[in-house]
Amino acid sequence: MVELTRQVEPKTLESLDAILGISDLSVKPVFIDAWKSTCYVREMSGMQIGYFASLAKLVDGDDAVTLPVEKMAEVVTMCLCDKSGELIGRQPGQDGFEDEALKLADKSSDALLSLFMAAIEVSQIGAAQIEDAQKKLDADR
Repeated sequence: MVELTRQVEPKTLESLDAILGISDLSVKPVFIDAWKSTCYVREMSGMQIGYFASLAKLVDGDDAVTLPVEKMAEVVTMCLCDKSGELIGRQPGQDGFEDEALKLADKSSDALLSLFMAAIEVSQIGAAQIEDAQKKLDADR
């Protein structure tokens, strides 16, 4: 017996509106023990990864980066979202972004680190991606 399978044509996106209408950034729930609550972080967009790359310092010979705590708080601020992925923090370039991040930096260090690491994980960022983004930033200057 021959089984017939139905082939599905891949969807084509033929307009900018169609592309922009797709939700393609992952959201990760993070339980914060210090707050006994779940927060959400969203995968960084291309613009956010560029901003992150401008902050990060690569650790030689390691797949690691180093950031001062206030810069970690900026990354968390720009990635915080609700469970649907809608950003809830101010973004780089918006009035009050740095102030909002500094307030977040004054919260539990365990909470801040958990949210930061979740943002890095959901964005699938490693030293190689940061180095590539930094080279692109340098080329644009």
